[in-house]
Amino acid sequence: MSPTETHRYRAVALLRQEDRILLQRETGDDLWALPGGGVEAGESAETTVRRELREELGLEVRMGRPIALIENAFLLWGEWQEQIEIYFEATCEVDLTAREDARGIIRSREAHLEFALFSRGECDELDVRPAAARALLFSKHGTFAYVGRAGGSE
Repeated sequence: MSPTETHRYRAVALLRQEDRILLQRETGDDLWALPGGGVEAGESAETTVRRELREELGLEVRMGRPIALIENAFLLWGEWQEQIEIYFEATCEVDLTAREDARGIIRSREAHLEFALFSRGECDELDVRPAAARALLFSKHGTFAYVGRAGGSE
């Protein structure tokens, strides 16, 4: 591993409400992703999802089954990132539409993040990362999917 290379393990929620899906982005950024965060030492992936959504949105979520594992590689601020991401189905009792502002943004407790619910058509117009996750957004999940090395080069 070079000094400019980072490895990360990220746990992610696929949270749908009606026919819309919850995405997050850095405030003002053009890139969207499914919500989640880095798995901390000694923490399970499911615990990470619960913690991240509680910290960022004040949500208590019910975890479903894991639906995908994606290997993701990309450049971020000049550093090569290698990221393993595990995706879970998740639900919550809170009606997130009630939290939307006039622009459809759901404010995070963390100023650097914002969230929104998107329909299938709206997602088609967004830059969702990693690109391999786009296939998960509105698909029926019958079996666990493994998506090897999304982005970057071998």
